[in-house]
Amino acid sequence: MQSLPICAMKLYSLPEAALDYIISLRPDQRHLYLKEVALKNFSAAKNDPDMLERTIQALEVSIMFEKLYRNNEFLRKNFTIVYSSGGLVRNVIHDIYYSEDDLITH
Repeated sequence: MQSLPICAMKLYSLPEAALDYIISLRPDQRHLYLKEVALKNFSAAKNDPDMLERTIQALEVSIMFEKLYRNNEFLRKNFTIVYSSGGLVRNVIHDIYYSEDDLITH
Protein backbone atom coordinates (compact mmCIF):
# COMPACT_ATOMS: atom_id res chain seq x y z
CA MET A 1 0.00 0.00 0.00
CA GLN A 2 1.34 3.40 -0.94
CA SER A 3 1.82 5.97 1.80
CA LEU A 4 -0.14 9.20 1.92
CA PRO A 5 1.53 12.56 1.51
CA ILE A 6 1.69 14.79 4.56
CA CYS A 7 -1.08 17.23 3.75
CA ALA A 8 -3.75 19.41 5.23
CA MET A 9 -6.24 17.25 7.11
CA LYS A 10 -9.52 18.50 5.67
CA LEU A 11 -11.46 15.40 6.65
CA TYR A 12 -14.53 16.19 4.60
CA SER A 13 -12.41 16.16 1.43
CA LEU A 14 -10.32 13.05 2.13
CA PRO A 15 -11.28 10.03 0.06
CA GLU A 16 -12.46 6.93 1.89
CA ALA A 17 -9.25 5.13 0.89
CA ALA A 18 -7.16 7.77 2.70
CA LEU A 19 -9.17 7.35 5.89
CA ASP A 20 -8.84 3.58 5.60
CA TYR A 21 -5.10 3.85 5.09
CA ILE A 22 -4.58 6.05 8.15
CA ILE A 23 -6.80 3.85 10.32
CA SER A 24 -4.98 0.71 9.12
CA LEU A 25 -1.58 1.97 10.28
CA ARG A 26 -0.17 0.40 13.44
CA PRO A 27 -0.73 2.77 16.39
CA ASP A 28 2.94 3.84 16.47
CA GLN A 29 2.98 4.47 12.70
CA ARG A 30 -0.31 6.39 12.88
CA HIS A 31 1.07 8.53 15.71
CA LEU A 32 4.18 9.38 13.67
CA TYR A 33 2.14 10.17 10.56
CA LEU A 34 -0.30 12.37 12.48
CA LYS A 35 2.60 14.08 14.24
CA GLU A 36 3.97 15.10 10.84
CA VAL A 37 0.52 16.31 9.77
CA ALA A 38 0.20 18.31 13.01
CA LEU A 39 3.65 19.86 12.69
CA LYS A 40 3.03 20.84 9.08
CA ASN A 41 -0.48 22.24 9.52
CA PHE A 42 -0.86 23.48 13.10
CA SER A 43 1.82 26.03 13.90
CA ALA A 44 0.68 26.42 17.52
CA ALA A 45 1.74 22.82 18.16
CA LYS A 46 5.32 23.23 16.95
CA ASN A 47 6.81 24.64 20.14
CA ASP A 48 4.40 23.21 22.69
CA PRO A 49 4.75 19.44 23.33
CA ASP A 50 1.44 19.28 25.21
CA MET A 51 -0.40 21.06 22.40
CA LEU A 52 1.28 18.76 19.87
CA GLU A 53 0.02 15.64 21.67
CA ARG A 54 -3.49 17.10 21.99
CA THR A 55 -3.46 17.96 18.29
CA ILE A 56 -2.35 14.43 17.36
CA GLN A 57 -5.14 13.04 19.53
CA ALA A 58 -7.65 15.43 17.94
CA LEU A 59 -6.55 14.33 14.48
CA GLU A 60 -6.87 10.67 15.38
CA VAL A 61 -10.30 10.91 16.99
CA SER A 62 -11.56 13.12 14.15
CA ILE A 63 -10.44 10.55 11.59
CA MET A 64 -12.11 7.74 13.51
CA PHE A 65 -15.34 9.72 13.86
CA GLU A 66 -15.31 10.77 10.19
CA LYS A 67 -15.05 7.11 9.19
CA LEU A 68 -17.90 6.13 11.51
CA TYR A 69 -20.08 9.04 10.32
CA ARG A 70 -19.59 8.32 6.63
CA ASN A 71 -20.44 4.66 7.08
CA ASN A 72 -23.43 4.98 9.38
CA GLU A 73 -26.64 6.02 7.65
CA PHE A 74 -28.39 6.81 10.95
CA LEU A 75 -25.68 9.30 11.94
CA ARG A 76 -25.65 10.93 8.48
CA LYS A 77 -29.44 11.35 8.48
CA ASN A 78 -29.68 12.79 12.00
CA PHE A 79 -26.49 14.72 12.71
CA THR A 80 -24.43 17.44 11.09
CA ILE A 81 -20.68 17.68 11.55
CA VAL A 82 -19.20 21.11 12.11
CA TYR A 83 -15.54 21.25 11.10
CA SER A 84 -12.86 23.56 12.45
CA SER A 85 -11.04 25.87 10.05
CA GLY A 86 -8.22 23.30 10.19
CA GLY A 87 -10.57 20.61 8.91
CA LEU A 88 -11.02 18.63 12.12
CA VAL A 89 -14.34 17.61 13.64
CA ARG A 90 -15.25 20.46 15.96
CA ASN A 91 -18.86 19.60 16.85
CA VAL A 92 -21.46 17.04 15.99
CA ILE A 93 -24.93 18.53 16.19
CA HIS A 94 -28.23 16.69 16.23
CA ASP A 95 -30.17 18.12 13.32
CA ILE A 96 -33.07 19.23 15.52
CA TYR A 97 -30.64 21.70 17.16
CA TYR A 98 -28.69 22.75 14.07
CA SER A 99 -28.71 26.43 13.11
CA GLU A 100 -27.12 28.30 10.22
CA ASP A 101 -24.84 30.11 12.68
CA ASP A 102 -22.62 27.06 13.09
CA LEU A 103 -19.26 27.06 11.36
CA ILE A 104 -18.20 25.05 8.33
CA THR A 105 -20.49 22.13 7.65
CA HIS A 106 -20.44 19.37 5.05
